Amino acid sequence: MLGKGRSSVVALLVWLSLSTALRGQILAGTLRAYPLAAAPVACTASIQATLNEPGAKSDLPAKLRAAIARVERQRPASKRSTLLRSAIAALESRAGSSLEVRIRQSSQTPMWIAGRVLEPRASGHTAALRAQETARSFLRHNRELLGIEDPDAELVLEGDEQDLLGQRHLRFAQRYRGLTVWPSELVVRLDPEGNVVLVNGAYVRTPAKLEVQPAIPAEEAIAAARRTVPGGVPAPPAHLNSSCTRRSKVRRGWPGATNSGFRSSVSGG
Repeated sequence: MLGKGRSSVVALLVWLSLSTALRGQILAGTLRAYPLAAAPVACTASIQATLNEPGAKSDLPAKLRAAIARVERQRPASKRSTLLRSAIAALESRAGSSLEVRIRQSSQTPMWIAGRVLEPRASGHTAALRAQETARSFLRHNRELLGIEDPDAELVLEGDEQDLLGQRHLRFAQRYRGLTVWPSELVVRLDPEGNVVLVNGAYVRTPAKLEVQPAIPAEEAIAAARRTVPGGVPAPPAHLNSSCTRRSKVRRGWPGATNSGFRSSVSGG
């Protein structure tokens, strides 16, 4: 086993031995990095075999991609990843090839779903009610993709705004069995025609078998806290200081879009 210092020297020598073009491919993100020390034996053996092939250095990126792909094909897919692939395929069949989905790996939930028309505008109602029904319809149709078992009960509408471009932004907060899941928010954007074109935000999937009843009454919890900190000093009143700055910026693909920046701080005294 090489020490960290010696490993760094070896890595530097290997890097210097590569051609300029190959370094460029690596820096451009052509290769995917894997921690080999923590990799399964099949992974290291496959990559080592690839490196030992004749002419491996001249076509290293392609050969490593092939070796990693072989290992990934052998790895059993989790139930959630299989469900995600199926749900994304179902949405793509309705929304078309413009669909773009980005998954937050830590929670296995979508953080960005975009497309030309993700959900067509609902009929009837006033403009506000029609927008809400359209957004709700998307959430219901894609509950498996979102990982939300009952969107009508778990996602509560907290805001409905219309911007200068005529787009509506419906903001949903997450609840679970009457309790607020914080911090969480899911935003559904509708184009001026009333179609859902973007859904983004951060939240968690519906918990499984999570107990929401408190283990001890509130009075006992307060008493335990007071016993832990006897004779505590009352906290000074808090003051919320906030400032808001707004700047205009044209984003690629979203002409005229504006960004808002908010800064808040809480101080005592």
